[in-house]
Amino acid sequence: MMGSQFPVSDRNAYISTITGVREVALTGTADLASWSARLRAMNLVPYNDNGRASLLLTAIEARFRGIPFREMSVSVVVSDDGGANVGGAYLAHAFNSSRLLAFAERAFFRTPYHLAVLTATEQLPARIGVSASGRGLFEARMGTKTTPVRREDPVFEGPIYLPGGEEVFYAHLSGSAEIYPFDSDDSVTINPHPDAPIFAQLVETGFAGSEWMVRSDAIHARSKTYKRTDQ
Repeated sequence: MMGSQFPVSDRNAYISTITGVREVALTGTADLASWSARLRAMNLVPYNDNGRASLLLTAIEARFRGIPFREMSVSVVVSDDGGANVGGAYLAHAFNSSRLLAFAERAFFRTPYHLAVLTATEQLPARIGVSASGRGLFEARMGTKTTPVRREDPVFEGPIYLPGGEEVFYAHLSGSAEIYPFDSDDSVTINPHPDAPIFAQLVETGFAGSEWMVRSDAIHARSKTYKRTDQ
């Protein structure tokens, strides 16, 4: 996912940079009208990906100040020009395997992180998994793949909007990536639960996988959380 560059200002002073991140991301699409309606109240417009909304499900494994953790986020790609071009992302829901880090995200950054047991396997076949209270909520599993269709160095640098639409932080995500198509050998299993409504939303809006992006040495950086000024 390529994002628009945000202006150089005090807003792009990243307060946290994590290197050596192992990352598995699954891009996909869902019903555009449904996500348009969900985001309208937050003054956000989903990016129009050939008549579908574009979603990004990202799982990582890393360390923050010596604390090992796994994280998964579900984001909707948004546009700042009515849908034609990518202008950032809406962070719909997120999980962290560390109780301390999940609490810190909610308390200090007001981000929608929740405690869960997470799987993030970047070695082939790659896999993403989420479970809570002994119940599997989500799993995306890669089938038999040996060679990526391409290698690239994607960079996202831009705004990440938070639920409610009133706050935003800025992120930088980069690193060499291997890209694989999502095909009939791959699978997505979703078991909706009231404690994690995002998975019911994925089912209701017809989420379908498009591509895998696998990075073994990514960089993730973020700013503090700000009040939006573009509403």
